[in-house]
Amino acid sequence: MAHATYTDLVKSDDDLIGHVAYSLYKSEKLTWLQTFEDKHQRAATDDEVETYFHPSVPAKIEEYREKAVEVMNAYIYEEFKTDLARYRQQLKDDVLLKAIKKGFWRTAAENVVTGSLQAGLAIFISTMVWIYSLTPDNAISHARENIGKTLQKAPDLSKQLSSGAH
Repeated sequence: MAHATYTDLVKSDDDLIGHVAYSLYKSEKLTWLQTFEDKHQRAATDDEVETYFHPSVPAKIEEYREKAVEVMNAYIYEEFKTDLARYRQQLKDDVLLKAIKKGFWRTAAENVVTGSLQAGLAIFISTMVWIYSLTPDNAISHARENIGKTLQKAPDLSKQLSSGAH
C-alpha cells in the first residue's frame, strides 16, 4: 500500500519544516522497526508495519510538524547564540586592536602630556618637602627678618601706619 506520509508532511519543495517533520517520522519509524526486531528477534514484515506502525501516522502528522518547528527553533536559537558570541568577541577584538594601533602623533602627544604631569608632580613634591624641612621657628624668624628689613627701608611708612592706627 502506498503512503502519502511524505506529501502529508511536505507541502512544497522549499517547505523546510515539512522536510524536518518527515525526518522525524522516518526516525520514529526506524526506532519502531528496531524495537520490533529486538522484541521478536526478527525484522518486521511489510504487513506488520502496515498493521502496527502506519495506522498511528495520520493522527501524528500535525505532531510531527509541531516537533519540526521546535527543532528548527532550537537550531536557530543555538546558531543565533553562537553568532552573537562570535560577533561580541569580534567587537572586543576590534576595540582592543584600535586601542593598540594608535597613531604615532597621538602616542607622542600622550607621552609629552604624561611626562609634563610627572615633572610637575615632582616639582610640587620637592617644593613641599623643602617647605616642610623648614622648622616652624626658622619660618617665623625668616618672616620676621623680611618684615623687619621692609620696615627699615620704609621708616616713614611704619610711622604713618602707627600714627594712622590711633
